[in-house]
Amino acid sequence: MNRKFFALVLSLGLLGFLSLTAQAQEGKVGVVDKYDWGTIAPGSLEADIEIKNIGDGQLNIEKVQPSCGCTLLSPLEKNMLEPGETTTIHLSLNATRRSGPILKRLTIYSNDPNNPTKSVELVANIQAEVSPNPDTEK
Repeated sequence: MNRKFFALVLSLGLLGFLSLTAQAQEGKVGVVDKYDWGTIAPGSLEADIEIKNIGDGQLNIEKVQPSCGCTLLSPLEKNMLEPGETTTIHLSLNATRRSGPILKRLTIYSNDPNNPTKSVELVANIQAEVSPNPDTEK
């Protein structure tokens, strides 16, 4: 009886240990929360935003989606990232006919189990040049 009980306890303990050591490795998105161009003149704004896999498993970037049509994205260099690997989002935001503060977003969709959608804010303050009116200088 004692041998059977001991064998059962040992088996359950071994199963518990194996389940703890065999936990799934997960990829995790590492990216800035905000990209700020600061105060700039109207024009086309360019940026390179790096995504890093900060997890211990493979990270699959399923898609990157801008919040509006004024933001254009180049295809990612890589969609599958091993732990520690990076890829870059190349983007262009058309702010030629804008003035004042702007706020746009990028949404990164991935297999990160804790954060499957990660947003990055894109901010700038567009300051149009003020040219003197020749009629007022007379």
